[in-house]
Amino acid sequence: NPGFLQLTGYSRDDFMKPLGEVAAMLAMPEIAGIIEAAQDAEFVRHDDVQLRTRDGTAISVEIVGNLYRVANRPVIQLNIRDITARKRASEALYGSEQRFRLFVDSVRDYALFQIGRDGLIQTWNEGAERLLGWTEQEAVGQNVSIVFTPEDIASGAPERELETARASGRSEDERWHARKDGSVFFASGVLTQLCDDENNILGFAKIMRDVTAQKEQQQDLQRSVEEKTTLVREIHHRIKNNLQVIVSLLSLQSGHTNDPQVLSAFEEAEGRVRAVARIHEQLYASDGLAEIEFAGYLT
Repeated sequence: NPGFLQLTGYSRDDFMKPLGEVAAMLAMPEIAGIIEAAQDAEFVRHDDVQLRTRDGTAISVEIVGNLYRVANRPVIQLNIRDITARKRASEALYGSEQRFRLFVDSVRDYALFQIGRDGLIQTWNEGAERLLGWTEQEAVGQNVSIVFTPEDIASGAPERELETARASGRSEDERWHARKDGSVFFASGVLTQLCDDENNILGFAKIMRDVTAQKEQQQDLQRSVEEKTTLVREIHHRIKNNLQVIVSLLSLQSGHTNDPQVLSAFEEAEGRVRAVARIHEQLYASDGLAEIEFAGYLT
C-alpha cells in the first residue's frame, strides 16, 4: 500500500518479484519465516524486526501477519508499522534508568532507598546495605520502621515523618537509627516526596548519612566547653573569696594601730583589694566570658 511504499522508499514495481528477492532487497530475511508461521498459526506477531529502506537507512518495524481467504484462496496480509522512534525512546529510557541505577548503587557513603505510599521499602542501594546491614532482598517489601529504634517506633516517629513529607513535600531529621544487628548510629536524613506529572504522590525517597562521629565530637566539645566554663567560674569564685579574706585581715590588722599614716595605708590597700574583688564578682555573675558588661563596675 502507499504507506509501505513511503516507509521503504521503493516503488510498487520494485516489489513485483519473488519473495526471496524482496527479502534481500529489504535486508529482512525473517519475512519468509513470518509468512510460513502465519500459514500455520493464522496470526503471528514480531515486535522488533530490522528493515532497510531504499536509501540504506535501517529502521525497526513491528509486523503482524494474518491468514484469511479471498475467493477460496489463502492470502497472508502483513501489517507493518515503524517503531524506530518508540524503540529509540525505550532504549534511551532504559539507558537513563541504568545510568541512574549505576549512580545510586555507586553511592556508598549515603543510604538511598525509595518508600511506597504504604510505607514499604521499594528500592535499596549498596550504601543502605553497608550502613544499615540489610541486603536489598531482605529490605525490599519491609516497612520503613525497621530502620528506626524501638523507642521511636513506640512513639510513632516513622508515621510522623511520612505524614510530614506527604503534607509539606519533605521531612528532615537527625536522630538515632537502628541497624540489622541491633546497633544504633546517629544519622542526618531527608525524606522527599515523589510525584508524577499530575502531582499525584507515587512514594518517597530517603537519603540518610551516618554522622555519629560528628555527633560524638560535638558532644565531646560541648562537655569540654562546659567543664572549662565551670572551672573558670570556680576559679573566679575562689579568687573573690580569697580577696575578701585579705580585706578582712587588713581590717583586723588596722585595729592594732592608731597611727594615721598606717591606718591610711591599710584603708588604701583594702580599697584596692575590694576593687579587684568586684571585678571578679562581675566576671562570676556574667552569663558568658566572651564579653563582660563593664559599665556596672565603673558606676
